[in-house]
Amino acid sequence: ADIAIEATGRPAVMAQALSCVRPRGGAAVVLGNAHAGEVMELDPGQLNQGKRLLGAWGGDADLDRDLPRYARMIAEGRINLEPLLGRRYALGDVNAALNDLESGVPGRPIIDFSLS
Repeated sequence: ADIAIEATGRPAVMAQALSCVRPRGGAAVVLGNAHAGEVMELDPGQLNQGKRLLGAWGGDADLDRDLPRYARMIAEGRINLEPLLGRRYALGDVNAALNDLESGVPGRPIIDFSLS
């Protein structure tokens, strides 16, 4: 692969992303956040092959520029968020939402204030 994007926050997957990219120019981009104290092990020889390991903070977004742009694209129907969303929870079920998020239930939980 030319580029591998890791978004799990698991150090083993971060290392795997680097191993999956091609020598002489491949890049692995780590977006996921590992738990405090976790360490990623990698073979430094992969870096000698010309592979690149990159990180990003907050997706390297410029919020003043990007949020209005994304909001406009969502309003125009050019970005569909539905596949990313998970179950909707009432505010009283916030602990269940957090448990689902932590356990890896697919989709982001939504706290819906209109639910009772």
